[in-house]
Amino acid sequence: AEACEKAEGAAAVILDLNFAPPELIAHLRSAEATRSILLIGYVAHVDIGTIKQARESGCAAIMSRSAFVQGLEKMMQSFAG
Repeated sequence: AEACEKAEGAAAVILDLNFAPPELIAHLRSAEATRSILLIGYVAHVDIGTIKQARESGCAAIMSRSAFVQGLEKMMQSFAG
């Protein structure tokens, strides 16, 4: 519930998938106030199990850590307008 309150009104939520349990992603996906928020997760590209769980839980975009770091500035600019 607290995660939904903090995320409410955001355009996107960025999650380190090594610390965001699938239950959190599923909760953000199912709550009325946060279901339309873009969920972006990053994780080591070799962590196939975590990638699969995040995808099944509703994480819309999953990136490798290196791709996330390389694209972070451009991503933030796109959300800034």
